Amino acid sequence: MVATFDRVSAGAGCAWPGAARRAGRWARRAGVGGALAVQIAVSAAALGQPAFLQQRATVLERATIINADGGLTEDAMVVLRGEAIEHVGRRIEVEGRATRVDCAGAFITPGLIDVCSSLGMTGTSSGSAVNRALDAFDRYDADAIREAFRNGVTLLYLPATGSSGIVGSGAIVRLAPGETGGWAGEAIKEQAALCINLGSGDSALRRLSTLDAIRRQFKDAKTYRESLETYEEDLKEYEQKIKERAEKEAKEGEKPKEGEKPKEEAKPAEPPKEGAKPGEGDKADEKKDEITKPKKPSPDAGAEVVLKAIDRETKVRIVADRSADILNAIELAKEFNLDAIIEGGAEAHLVADELAEAKIPVVLGSLLGPGVFQDNPYRRQTDDCAAILTDAGVKWAVGSGTRDGMSGRFVLLNAQMVAAHADEVNPLALVTRDAAEFLGVSDRYGRLAPRRAADVVVWSGHPLEAGSRVSRVYVAGRLVYRDEASSSSDEGGEQ
Repeated sequence: MVATFDRVSAGAGCAWPGAARRAGRWARRAGVGGALAVQIAVSAAALGQPAFLQQRATVLERATIINADGGLTEDAMVVLRGEAIEHVGRRIEVEGRATRVDCAGAFITPGLIDVCSSLGMTGTSSGSAVNRALDAFDRYDADAIREAFRNGVTLLYLPATGSSGIVGSGAIVRLAPGETGGWAGEAIKEQAALCINLGSGDSALRRLSTLDAIRRQFKDAKTYRESLETYEEDLKEYEQKIKERAEKEAKEGEKPKEGEKPKEEAKPAEPPKEGAKPGEGDKADEKKDEITKPKKPSPDAGAEVVLKAIDRETKVRIVADRSADILNAIELAKEFNLDAIIEGGAEAHLVADELAEAKIPVVLGSLLGPGVFQDNPYRRQTDDCAAILTDAGVKWAVGSGTRDGMSGRFVLLNAQMVAAHADEVNPLALVTRDAAEFLGVSDRYGRLAPRRAADVVVWSGHPLEAGSRVSRVYVAGRLVYRDEASSSSDEGGEQ
């Protein structure tokens, strides 16, 4: 069951509350204008509530808050107002209108973040840098999004997917309800990373061919930039020549001033040389004086995307599971100075020292892989990969992976499985605070704190305990999911 909240006309931070607007309308109707009208409006605003208090708050009371470090704050409250968190911690008096929810016995966390997911993806791309993961994401797949909410996920990174090579740009998507009442995903970053797949499931020969093709695309992008730079230089030279010619012609056309001798008349043209065709000398002179405008290179949208990666304006996510492919990814990153991240990394533990030396982080995919007796990229995957990477000094994160859309619902389960084999690792922190930092969105997401995004999950018990379920999910301060077992009687009504 999903509840829909009424819209509130006053926006947070608005300088003119309802009282001011009503006073302004009255002043206009009465024919009052200028400074007097402004004074009336300001006085009316001073008598009313601040604009942000006109928005109805949602007060989650008597809950246990799970802090970023795993600590607990009992008998606490979280106040959501508008799209932001207003208060977290001890119980306080809440001003303005409020809807109270009794969360006795429940636990509250930020919305979970999946740093690598395939949730809602409709297919793979054809292998072009201009492709976007956002275009393949079904923003109105209500079933998939509801399942994500049922597991506490509110924010995720979606990579562009393809068989091999440069396959497009990944996006960071917030699972927000649509403005018209339907489901929709809100893009936080449309071009969060350039996605590359080294094709770990292909044959060795084909993987080498893929690597060569990727190198060629990067080199072609640099050549494209050089052609643009050459064009700019030639264009400046062309414009300078045009300017000089215009100045010369203007100077030659000037009349002699009084007292000055007239310019010498042009000497008669010399007769053509023996054997030369008539008019040949004139044409040669004209060609010599001709100034040709340089031709601008044709736009290359794919090269423009690749150049952003070369300039380190965007990160580069490289899907590589086999140790040999991970080493190739490291060499690629060094050759073109890329801000690279390894995705998948089933055999990352075998090359942990090389990853540490190159300072390349790893996003570990799902541990729920195929059987180890099959000859596939995951057969040497190990449960203690994260611990080995930590010992080597490699930064890592946990995602649900892109093997199938179903796994995108269970990012917390995957974090628990990884943390079980790594010392002093908090599974909840992996998919909230740490995930937000990894994606570069920690200024708004991943923590319960004032002025952060009001993306909050209410759990029936501690999220890491068996049997706990998601009772409620709020995104941007709006209730977007409520478990069917939750009773409507916990609504305290409007204050």
